[in-house]
Amino acid sequence: MHSPSASALRSLYLPATAQRALLRQAPSALSSNKLLARFLSTSAPCAPEQALHLPIRQPNYASPKDNQRQEAEAQADPDIISDFIVPPGAQLNSSLFTLSGLNQTLSGGPKNTSLKITKVSQLELPVLAGQSVSLAVLQFAPNGTNPLHTHPRSAELLLLLQGTLSVGFVDSSNKAYTQVLYEGDVFLFPKGLVHFQTNLSPELPAVAVSAFGSSNAGLVSLPKALFGSGVGEGVLANSFKTDPAVIETLVSANMG
Repeated sequence: MHSPSASALRSLYLPATAQRALLRQAPSALSSNKLLARFLSTSAPCAPEQALHLPIRQPNYASPKDNQRQEAEAQADPDIISDFIVPPGAQLNSSLFTLSGLNQTLSGGPKNTSLKITKVSQLELPVLAGQSVSLAVLQFAPNGTNPLHTHPRSAELLLLLQGTLSVGFVDSSNKAYTQVLYEGDVFLFPKGLVHFQTNLSPELPAVAVSAFGSSNAGLVSLPKALFGSGVGEGVLANSFKTDPAVIETLVSANMG
């Protein structure tokens, strides 16, 4: 016997007894045409009002755009069913939603370092859990650089408050988009793409504020991930098609 067509299966009615038998023999295979055809040959027909409609598994016809959206939603912050989440042991008052002390970060460069990042994420402000938002203040010393990195769970929207920055990102086709920013300029770094920021001035600091669409955007620094994570130097030398001595120097500079 040939298996029935998909259109025939969608309009099929089976007695409840036949459906229970199907479930006993193949609970996870309701879409099996061969199994269904065998029961059709042995089961007596019944009127629709006496039957249960058998659900048939339909193929997934989602477009690539739909699949991308579903993947993005799966990686986003979880939806919550309340206005906000009170962290364990915290008192519910206005202080729960407040974080002070950023005034010292909004002007001037960092001390004794080329880059200082002050985060306001779920770790620093626990009530952000489930709110899909966070920010960071970036202070650049003269010629300071935020090395190539990615944020796996969020895009980044940067507002330059002070100084001049050269910024850019690389898309999935390996094309670089770069821009020089001045005070008051805003730049978008798309989600998950490699990007950087560097202070163009050899004399003046720069300050920027970045907003994220996640309470924990995540950070993968490429120099640390590639040369400071313990990946074998032979693998790195082959990957970058360079001398092992060069890799050894890069590993030494990024360990710890």
